[in-house]
Amino acid sequence: MKTPQREAVGLARNNWNDVLDLPGAWDLIHARRLIESRPFLSRIPDQTVIAPAYFPETDQVVATRGEGYAFIYFPTGWSADILLDKIDARSINAYWFDPRKGESKLLGTFPGTGTRKFTPPSNGRGNDWILILDDASRGYKAPGLK
Repeated sequence: MKTPQREAVGLARNNWNDVLDLPGAWDLIHARRLIESRPFLSRIPDQTVIAPAYFPETDQVVATRGEGYAFIYFPTGWSADILLDKIDARSINAYWFDPRKGESKLLGTFPGTGTRKFTPPSNGRGNDWILILDDASRGYKAPGLK
C-alpha cells in the first residue's frame, strides 16, 4: 500500500534540483512580490468572488480576497464574471498582472457594485494572468506598474 507522501513524490516529473533553471521557475519571484504587496495574514481563498460558471478542471479560475482587495488567477485566459460587491469598496482599481514578467497594467477604475466580465489580454496555455482588484481608497500600488 502506498503512503500519501509516496504517492505525491511519485507524481513529480523531475527532481526539484533539475527544474530550478526552467523558464517558469524564476517567474515565481513575481508572484511572491505580488502576494507580499498586500496584507496577507487576513487573506482567504474565496471562490464566491467569481460568478458561477463552467471551467474545465485544468483551466479553473480561482480567487483569494483580503482587506480591500482580491486576486483572481486566470490560468489560460478564460473570461469570468466577477462580483465586485465582494471587495466592499465604493470604487475599484483593476489591473492585469503578468506573472511571467512581473508587470501590471491599469485597466481602469470601476464602481464597486455589480458584476463585470474580465477577459485577460491573451489566452491559451502559457498565458496565465492575475486580475488585481483594489479598493481605490486604500492606495495600494500594483507591483511592476507599466
